[in-house]
Amino acid sequence: MPLLLGGSPAYAVAKLPDGLIHIDIHEAKDPDKLEADLRNMGANVVVDYIPMGKKCSPQPRSSHFLSSEEAPLHVFPTPEEAGPGFVIDPRVIGPDQTGVLEFSVSETAGGGIVAGIWARVGEGPIADCTLVDTTEAPLSH
Repeated sequence: MPLLLGGSPAYAVAKLPDGLIHIDIHEAKDPDKLEADLRNMGANVVVDYIPMGKKCSPQPRSSHFLSSEEAPLHVFPTPEEAGPGFVIDPRVIGPDQTGVLEFSVSETAGGGIVAGIWARVGEGPIADCTLVDTTEAPLSH
């Protein structure tokens, strides 16, 4: 059974018995609070919600992103006991590294729903996300 440690009406986070962290986003609101809750659970991550038609600038946001084979931050398939949402493994984030979670968001009247996730581990500092227009395809995991 997961240990519920944080959240808001917009999302829920839980630490699973195996050390993974389950995240279920109900509304694409308050990424700074989600980031703070994840950091309190031991996940050194930055969280950004990216509306459709936008992207983060500058790119890349890190001098070096590890491949998903080197540091598989996003756990897929999601463990059965986790339920809806997705799971990250904070243990793959080493010293002087930061996890980056970018959620592409499809806007709705209720505040948006997550349509995709980009999860990587970067070395050194991570640049802040400044939203700029894009004509690229949406993020996918």
